[in-house]
Amino acid sequence: PTWSPSAVIPGMVAGDKLTVTHPRGARGTIRASDGQPAPVGSLAGVLSGIEKDQDDKLNGVPGTKVQLTHAGQTSQLASYEPTNGSDLKITIRRDWQQLAEGIVNQSGPPSALVAIQVSTGKILVAANNNAAGGFPLATIGRSPSGSTFKTVDALAEIRHRHFTADSIVSCPLHYTVMGFQFKNDRS
Repeated sequence: PTWSPSAVIPGMVAGDKLTVTHPRGARGTIRASDGQPAPVGSLAGVLSGIEKDQDDKLNGVPGTKVQLTHAGQTSQLASYEPTNGSDLKITIRRDWQQLAEGIVNQSGPPSALVAIQVSTGKILVAANNNAAGGFPLATIGRSPSGSTFKTVDALAEIRHRHFTADSIVSCPLHYTVMGFQFKNDRS
């Protein structure tokens, strides 16, 4: 067989140009529980992670256009339209997120606040203060929960271990749960 451009496209000759492009449709948006675009603020890192994980869904399916330029004239040989990306709805409440960011930004050291709807497990707020320097403490930080959980811990001890309010419990420097090691504050 003898090679010829017409073997690829009938009528194509040497010097013709074949162009293939992949146009994209509209990208989907990450939306808060109220349907509005998710607030970026201290959620920037979280939203970036969601975008990376859900990129195919947000982008949709690209189209394809095949064009032939012959004797200075361009004709379209094939065209498949792109599919628009889908919106993603997250459980963050915009109003509560903004309120929580305002509250944690009143704290000096790096701080975070997470609010979870216990009945559904939905994350309603994941706020970090400016002192966290962009590090998403609320979602990937490995920090002790602080004194607010002392009452929760004490109630759990009383309910599930049959301790009393007068019981003395050990407080080791390190404690491991399911392979994760937690360290007590020395103060």
